[in-house]
Amino acid sequence: MSINFSPKEFFYPHQLIGKRWMLQKSQYYSADELEAFQVEQLKKTLVHAAAHVPYYQQLFAEYGFDAGRFNDLRDLRKLPHLTKQLIVAQQEQFLADNYEQYVPQTYKTSGTTGDNMVLYHDKFSRILEFCYYWRWWGWFGYKLRTSFADFSFHHFMDSQQELLYKYYPLTRRLVLNPSQLSYDNIKDFRRVLLQYKPRFLKGSPATLLVLASFLKEAAVTDVSFDTVFTTGDLITQTIRQTVESVLNTTVSDSYGQMERVVSISQCEYGSYHVHADYGYFEIEEDKELSTDEFLVGEVIGSTFYTKAMPLIRYNVKDLIQVRRKHQACPCKRNFPVIDKLFGRTQDLVLTPDGRVLTNLFVLFSQFSQMEWFRFIQETTTDYVLHAVVSGREKERYLQQVVDGLRKIIGDTITVSCNVYESPPLQVGVKERPIVSKISNILP
Repeated sequence: MSINFSPKEFFYPHQLIGKRWMLQKSQYYSADELEAFQVEQLKKTLVHAAAHVPYYQQLFAEYGFDAGRFNDLRDLRKLPHLTKQLIVAQQEQFLADNYEQYVPQTYKTSGTTGDNMVLYHDKFSRILEFCYYWRWWGWFGYKLRTSFADFSFHHFMDSQQELLYKYYPLTRRLVLNPSQLSYDNIKDFRRVLLQYKPRFLKGSPATLLVLASFLKEAAVTDVSFDTVFTTGDLITQTIRQTVESVLNTTVSDSYGQMERVVSISQCEYGSYHVHADYGYFEIEEDKELSTDEFLVGEVIGSTFYTKAMPLIRYNVKDLIQVRRKHQACPCKRNFPVIDKLFGRTQDLVLTPDGRVLTNLFVLFSQFSQMEWFRFIQETTTDYVLHAVVSGREKERYLQQVVDGLRKIIGDTITVSCNVYESPPLQVGVKERPIVSKISNILP
């Protein structure tokens, strides 16, 4: 789950204010109020899907499911899980016949399970995402136009890849370039952070660990933030402690997906809460992993607000652990509390000139014909790219990918390419898309 924070993506003032007001209120619903709210939102999604989405029209007819009579959350389990493979195979069947009126934008998943899916996030999805972040960050004192910084690879994908940062005065947003993190550049990062004085910082755990490690190595002690927000991959206790210590801050972690069916984030007291008013959350129990005390299973999510491409009972394929006995949180929100997240981690890539790259997979998402990939670093100059590429002129297309890699990593690297007809892995199993065989990358 990510957000661009660009005003043009969310400039629907009336709907934005309405969603903000609703989410501020619903976070303190009682358990009964929250369940009634979920039934109401799910029913709207189901009725819309039955009227406008070909896949669900056929599915509901096959299962004898009457969306208009839905009034119990347990009834949702009458429907089968939705998988990424099914969406990829029948992509157009999941689009509403009136999807264009919802101003959708297309996004592409990374394809780490062997399936590359195109998602349509409409204006309602984007408004929800903005208000979700607004509320979550607000738990830690953020208000609109409070200064913040975030690491984002997307903003530097063009000819400006060597820039250290970009600043947007309207939103008081400082965008930092993660591809420029190195010991040689760390004093420049310090200078920029002290110049703009952002109170909050957002980034992936891996990127923030690199930042903190270089700051510590350079004996920089005057960079700090009110709160650091992490998202994108698994945060370990070591990463959390390092970032909090070096940046003199508190870390609030989160979990989400590009599909935007489930969102989880930490509150002021450190509890991981499922935002039960964001989407409907279920756990498909794994009886071999579960115990009398803990329920462990796969995350299943359903969208509440998306019209262009609603997802119902979508299996995210991530594991999660909760206590069977309800946990109350001092924050007084009735959102479910998660005991443990089992996410994925990513490897760092060390460039020939000493920079450490953390989000290189973003580059591959820019290439529409890249159906699947695995990029392996053997040395600082030698790399292997395994890929499934669609379309014609695959060699020319792969050369464009290699040229893009050289612009980011360095002109001196060599990339050996292996092309497959289908991914050489077990479909549905998540593997690291970026693998480095270099040890001791960080100081």
